[in-house]
Amino acid sequence: MGSIEIPKLINIIISFYCRLGLWHHQDEPNANEIRKKIFFSIYIFLFLISIVAGCITSDNDDEKVFLFEEIIMVTVLAVKLVDVIWKKREICDLLKAIGVHSIEDRKVFGVVRGELQNVVKFLNIFVFSSLVVATCTVMVVPFIGNERKLLLDIKFPMDWRNDNIAFCLVFAFFFTEVLFVFAAFLLSVLAWYLMANCALRYRIIGYQIKSMGVEKALVAVDIESSTEAVSVGLKVSEAERFMSDLRDVIELHQQTKELTDQLYSFISTTISIQTTTSAVCIGCSIYCLAFNECENLMEQTIFVAILVFNIFDIFMLMYFGNEIELSSEQLGYCLFESDWIEQPQALKKCICLFDELIRQPHQFLVLKLYPLNLATFTEIMNSAYSMFNILKSLKEMQ
Repeated sequence: MGSIEIPKLINIIISFYCRLGLWHHQDEPNANEIRKKIFFSIYIFLFLISIVAGCITSDNDDEKVFLFEEIIMVTVLAVKLVDVIWKKREICDLLKAIGVHSIEDRKVFGVVRGELQNVVKFLNIFVFSSLVVATCTVMVVPFIGNERKLLLDIKFPMDWRNDNIAFCLVFAFFFTEVLFVFAAFLLSVLAWYLMANCALRYRIIGYQIKSMGVEKALVAVDIESSTEAVSVGLKVSEAERFMSDLRDVIELHQQTKELTDQLYSFISTTISIQTTTSAVCIGCSIYCLAFNECENLMEQTIFVAILVFNIFDIFMLMYFGNEIELSSEQLGYCLFESDWIEQPQALKKCICLFDELIRQPHQFLVLKLYPLNLATFTEIMNSAYSMFNILKSLKEMQ
């Protein structure tokens, strides 16, 4: 039996949460850790308040559009950070239940491990790129040029543009807030990894459905000697083996469906917010990239990175939601490819009932209206383009 454990990247993220103080090492937090969690939950919203104040007091309309986009992004990330802070046990339980696989078939094990490795490689590249952008945002942009500035024109109680101590304080505030925003972003990485595993679990079920009854038939052929006994024993053992495998597959399917529903229940709030706001964020990002006057190449690069992040953040959710839907939809075809036609009539009735059970694909519905698939992503991109045209028309009217 082959085993696939949680990859190193996920363990690094868990360790990062613990070192940052967002997660406690014990099963239950003590009073001091609860106070720390409350402080972190409030602290992230101070960043949001400072951006809102900066947006209100800004005299530049293009700057207001950029800050409005950041308000939406930080709001979504603040909700994610609150989930990270207060739902440690739920996240760890989902990682253990969904992210660990035990597979008997060597061929299936190789396929699943290869696909998971490809997913983890992509996540590694994406996390590393995001870390580089975050580092440049905090450590490079404020020190480019002669004028003191931050990427976001946030409101701060002190005059940090003309006072060294005030600039150090606002820099420390901005640095810690970006650190917490990055921690919230890592929850998206965990969600993508778990959704990819859910899709793979449905594929594993499909492989098991195709091979129902195969191993027992081979054992029966080796045991029986006479031609007549082989014929009778083959049919009996095939039926018994098929029924046993069918029972195991039904249990595995039910377990996978419950785990997938638990995962969606956990991420449904953030998905709903992202689905309703991502078109605005992407449209504003395109507008800022097209019309904001960047003073240097670094700022231009960060604007591009923000646009890429807004697109990928919603695309990956829709992509893996689509993969779960397609993987679960293929189970009916896998059942048709199995050796069901040679089974007794009573067993065929059970197979028909199971076929009715798996005929309906496992589909996520955002706000009970929009399916989590690539068609919805296309609609979001169309809405983002409409948002960009609206902003462009408003600019031309001025």
